[in-house]
Amino acid sequence: MAQKAGGSRWLMYGCFGCLGITAFLVMIVVGLAGIAYVQVGSEEISSESITPDLPVSALAPDSAELSGDTTSLESPTELPGGGLRDFDQVMGVQGKVILEAAQSELQVEPGRPGEPLRLEASYDKTSYQLEEVVEVEADGTWTYRVKFERTRSGGFMTALRQLVGGARPRVRIFLPPDVLLDLEATTSQGGLELELGGLWLRTAQVEFQQGGAEIQFSQPLRAPMEQLSINGSMGGFAVIGVGKASPARLEVGFSMGGGYLDLRGPWQNDADISISASMGGAEIRLPQDLAIEGVDLETPRPPGTAELPLTTLRFDISESSRKSLEFSE
Repeated sequence: MAQKAGGSRWLMYGCFGCLGITAFLVMIVVGLAGIAYVQVGSEEISSESITPDLPVSALAPDSAELSGDTTSLESPTELPGGGLRDFDQVMGVQGKVILEAAQSELQVEPGRPGEPLRLEASYDKTSYQLEEVVEVEADGTWTYRVKFERTRSGGFMTALRQLVGGARPRVRIFLPPDVLLDLEATTSQGGLELELGGLWLRTAQVEFQQGGAEIQFSQPLRAPMEQLSINGSMGGFAVIGVGKASPARLEVGFSMGGGYLDLRGPWQNDADISISASMGGAEIRLPQDLAIEGVDLETPRPPGTAELPLTTLRFDISESSRKSLEFSE
């Protein structure tokens, strides 16, 4: 009986010890939350609107008059000595936008025709820093770089302040729809929202890590893209209306996450599509009335012929990735 009583006593001591440790940890969390709440009042919130100084030659001719019909930019242009070439080939790429963000929200959307590129940011200057650089080449082409990240003085307390009502850092980029661009957007531990409908993009490269990404083409681009590349890890993604961008090459790779890839829209050309998946899955929504190669469908699509040519999407998918992908029509 004595041994039994002694065992019960030690069990009781152990339970009280666990309760004491739990209470101590709760006190620490509550204390830190209280400190963070007090610090919210000392944040130095900066709201900035920046229009970078870019070369005037970067704007397409008569860009201020393009708010209405833009079909002239999509029609072929006659070259000296005969022959036709698309307008984007005559102009060449005018600019490149490179965006890097961490622990924040990054948004990209089209601006108004004729208006220059614009950046808007809202953040706590004591915890985040914004850097922007314009590089201009001799031929007038330019690169606009934006880097937005948490400073060393931020860290855990910065994240805790946001949870108790502090300012959430956000950067918005408005891209001019009448300038031919290349776009690179990279985020980590944050959110990425890209509305690219109506823009004039040659290429776009999107990378995200430990966060989510949403890419949408709400309306057709000024001209079909050459390439769209999307890579992510440890996060989810949604890409909507890819057919409205009509990239000649589409590359999608992701790991430790899932997503939704909507390929519907008015495709204007054939496309080579490669998809790589690891430790994750995705739903692929296929467009109707297009020829599909490289995917086993319940109802096979007829290939195009010389008499009845069809836009064709050619898929390159590894055997290890096929099990992670679900195709729907």
